Amino acid sequence: MKLAIVINQSPADISAHMLYICRLAEGLATSQPQNEIHLIFPAPAFKPEILGISQPTNLFLHPLFAVRKRKRKADRKKLSEFFTLNFIFYKNCRKLLAELQPDVVFSASFNKLWEFLLKHRKELPKTKFVYEVHDLVELNRKHGEGIKKKREFHREMDALEGSDSILTTTRALYKRLAHYGLLAEVLPLACAYNPDEFESAPQKKPNEVFRVGYIGSTYSGQGIDWLTKNWRAEFGELHIVGGNFTGVNVVSYGRLTMERIKTEVLPKLDALVIPSMNVGRMPFVAITKSYDYLAFKRPIIAADLPSITEVLRDGEDALIFKAGEIESFAQALGKLKADSRLCEKLVENATRRARELSWGKRCERFWEVI
Repeated sequence: MKLAIVINQSPADISAHMLYICRLAEGLATSQPQNEIHLIFPAPAFKPEILGISQPTNLFLHPLFAVRKRKRKADRKKLSEFFTLNFIFYKNCRKLLAELQPDVVFSASFNKLWEFLLKHRKELPKTKFVYEVHDLVELNRKHGEGIKKKREFHREMDALEGSDSILTTTRALYKRLAHYGLLAEVLPLACAYNPDEFESAPQKKPNEVFRVGYIGSTYSGQGIDWLTKNWRAEFGELHIVGGNFTGVNVVSYGRLTMERIKTEVLPKLDALVIPSMNVGRMPFVAITKSYDYLAFKRPIIAADLPSITEVLRDGEDALIFKAGEIESFAQALGKLKADSRLCEKLVENATRRARELSWGKRCERFWEVI
């Protein structure tokens, strides 16, 4: 089988979504060596090892010529500082696909690109078009309000209806799609790390400060700004990787490689937190931390969003608190600090869960679905 994964962002931007796409491409190539995986994206080229992935011999990278412009200053809070001018990349993408004639074309969260590809699908008469929904226009504030948002919503629905198969990453998104009469297959994300590569937390000494860590994106819906503002000295220390915050007993590291996180940050931490807020798209979209934290061998405290609780089970893999309620968080934290056996149980179950939700198993399921 020849699978073409088409995206409208360069992996060199090192965004969370690009990391997901590259992990998927690597995993699919590794799980089915007899198949060809073609990753098509706007130039510049990138070195897979920068993202911590390998390039199997059956994974082919196609950086196509594209014109990229720097975003306005107001938009540079995002990880990527550039956007791609669609016309040139689309034209080159269309030409390459016509040459490849893949069995399957796949994309995720690039609505305009998908709409363009569907318009020219007559050039790929034997190709199956598979789209994976990570978000929806109606849930995302970046599409504005009023007429503009309605226009984007209808474009998205038309593109989804034109797909041969729809995948999605959470049951919450599945229900939204079903509401509009769109049938999708739920294919949850996966834990990107091997638990065997991480050490357990060191034994706490009497009266030693308790340290809670947050590792990930720091935009407002993630809730780390809320937690920082409400953090109390009695909680212990809050260690943040991914952004720069100040506050009572708050320690910030900025962005770090996983190797540095593993050697410099995790050894200090007693627990991990996912403080996502119940706003906008957050209750619906997959939260990567819900999967990756499972491998880090630390007890997890997480907000009660549907997209989180369908992965982390309260009292088994994590302790769940009411999103946006600091007293609920304090109660969960207090349980961890008072009960070392509970911490051990949560870590044991989370480690087992990480193996269940491995990338290898997800890729096997992906091949079955498409």
